Amino acid sequence: MSANPTPSPRGYLAQQFGAGITRARDRAGLSQRAQAKALGIAGNTLRELELGLANPTLARIEELADSLGLKVELKVTRRGARK
Repeated sequence: MSANPTPSPRGYLAQQFGAGITRARDRAGLSQRAQAKALGIAGNTLRELELGLANPTLARIEELADSLGLKVELKVTRRGARK
């Protein structure tokens, strides 16, 4: 009988993504308002993304990353897999 893997906390990836874009935006010296305007999205939408309260599409993730000079990488591995 195989054990069920322990799930990640709900919203973990969204929170990690949000924290990353917040750091990058801050380093770029952009306000949320300026970044949202450049992306053509509402300021509240960017705020929710940065707080990990929204689940962006892959296209939105790429758009945000591109606007901040970031590269998006996706790595999917088994839980407990050796590195």
